[in-house]
Amino acid sequence: MKLLLMTPILALIACNRPTPLPQTAPVTSTRQTPTTPKTARDFYNELEAANGLQNAAHEYVCFEDDASSQRFFIFGEGKLLREFLEENRKKMSEKDRTMLNNSLIVKFYEKGVPTTGDVEYLTKDGTAEDSWVSGPMPTSGRLLRVNFILNWETLRYKRAAEGKAKGESFYRPMFTTYGRCERIAPTPSK
Repeated sequence: MKLLLMTPILALIACNRPTPLPQTAPVTSTRQTPTTPKTARDFYNELEAANGLQNAAHEYVCFEDDASSQRFFIFGEGKLLREFLEENRKKMSEKDRTMLNNSLIVKFYEKGVPTTGDVEYLTKDGTAEDSWVSGPMPTSGRLLRVNFILNWETLRYKRAAEGKAKGESFYRPMFTTYGRCERIAPTPSK
């Protein structure tokens, strides 16, 4: 004959009558819970301290005006990468030289995690001196791009996701954020 061991919960279900639950000591945690969520700046500082931002886009860091946002991005001027490659005698085509001269190298982060696998190259828009755009990305009947406008004097920016349907001539803003960038102090070489 098999002996069935019942917990108080199983006994309650089996008998369909109230059974008092055993008294247990209150659970205490040794971990402290954060009182406020981490900010984008906290995540940036964490990555910076761990040397997790060493790439060609590490010249400026930008934070949204929305203090609750946990997103930030870093960028560098493509012409600096081109100069570095030329100093180190790396061969480049004329097309690559021109592309780097007129581009920004950007890397986006959310909660300290890159949102894309690699850096993105934004090229001069052609409509304004301080405006860059990503290449068009086709998605379900629409073309999407990122438009980035920067005021170099104040380092204020506007970043917009823009889209246009097939047959439309102009991109329309879909999502826009504003914020401010800061120049990142160069770190000494090891």
